[in-house]
Amino acid sequence: MKAQTRQKPAFRFRLRWEYLILVTLMALFSVKFLDKTSQIRGLNQQVAALQTDNQNLAASNVHLQHDLKYYATNQYAQNAARGLLGYTKPGETGIDVQPVAPHVTMRAAPPAHVVTVPSKPVWQQWLDVFTK
Repeated sequence: MKAQTRQKPAFRFRLRWEYLILVTLMALFSVKFLDKTSQIRGLNQQVAALQTDNQNLAASNVHLQHDLKYYATNQYAQNAARGLLGYTKPGETGIDVQPVAPHVTMRAAPPAHVVTVPSKPVWQQWLDVFTK
């Protein structure tokens, strides 16, 4: 008898369940990783915006504290009395300045926007376009 030689079959892709599960888990991990990365990027942008707002508010707070110190001084009380009430010291001449009314010109009102209501509903107009 003749020895039988076995021929190797052509390359056949063999699917292994372990590899399929591994690739699926890697894909899920990468999607979750990219999602978390984008969330972190958004949170970092929020942190930067909040830090900028915090710095602006701190500068505004310092400015307001300086204003409060000025409002507590006699100089402010004196300037407010002079400006609002017309207070003058003895020997000074008070000047009362009245604002001049601006010249007002009358212009015609723009025409009102006129809305035309179609006689037929829009869907009927479209139907008429395609059927006639």
